[in-house]
Amino acid sequence: MSRPVPVRIALGLMLFLALAAAPRAAAAGAFMLDPGTGQFIAGVGYTEATRRFDPWGHAVPTPSFSKVEASGYLEYGVTGSFDLVLAPTLAHSSDGPATNSVTGSDTSAFGGRLALFRAPSTIIAVQALVQPATANQSGAEMIADGGARSFASDLRLMIGRSFSIFGLPSFVDIDPGARLRAGPLPTEMRVDATLGVRVRPTLLVLLQDFSSFAPPAGPLVPRTDYSKLQASLVYDISRTWSVQIGGLRTFSGRNIVRETGPLVAAWYRF
Repeated sequence: MSRPVPVRIALGLMLFLALAAAPRAAAAGAFMLDPGTGQFIAGVGYTEATRRFDPWGHAVPTPSFSKVEASGYLEYGVTGSFDLVLAPTLAHSSDGPATNSVTGSDTSAFGGRLALFRAPSTIIAVQALVQPATANQSGAEMIADGGARSFASDLRLMIGRSFSIFGLPSFVDIDPGARLRAGPLPTEMRVDATLGVRVRPTLLVLLQDFSSFAPPAGPLVPRTDYSKLQASLVYDISRTWSVQIGGLRTFSGRNIVRETGPLVAAWYRF
């Protein structure tokens, strides 16, 4: 679950969550939290792979890779236009032999989100997160993450729009951006896309694509790219609690393991 952990749902999901939790109509459109309010999402995911995409995009056998990751996502409203974001993670990955495994913080990040433009059904924001260099990696995990991990910053432009599909409240968002990595590693271009449809008052369907491209940086760091698709359901137990269940699959890529696995998460709004 290297990149698209369930708690890393950015603008679109936060937009829809805010609309669903608010007493006003869904057409209100604002996803930023009110000052002094927040939400926390805790999730666990498992992925494994026995095949990888080679430099030509063909799926070929590879030593068994597996990963278990626990993730958190805390968002707190400071002003009506600025939110603080904290996203800690803890992961255990295994690459081939049992002795080749790593446990530690995996892509933990912190930063903030600033709203630039809001209309009744559209919002534009920017987000900046810092990812400290906090863990070692196995060889397959380096491939899964698109290169060795070091200090990085993740910068995003977030564009979201709410609308209806056959009368059902829905949203779509596109979050292009880049991960700037320290050292000799290249800048990684990223695009996350989310479609959400509330099929029942208490049930949200999410379809997401997480894509990445990084050019080569010498013979030891080849070009990497991937497209990971995630589908999940979010059920509202109450106005403050929700549960999420879904699955992830790497559908295409180059020099990347083909991950597949389930995920579960709990959401709390305060």
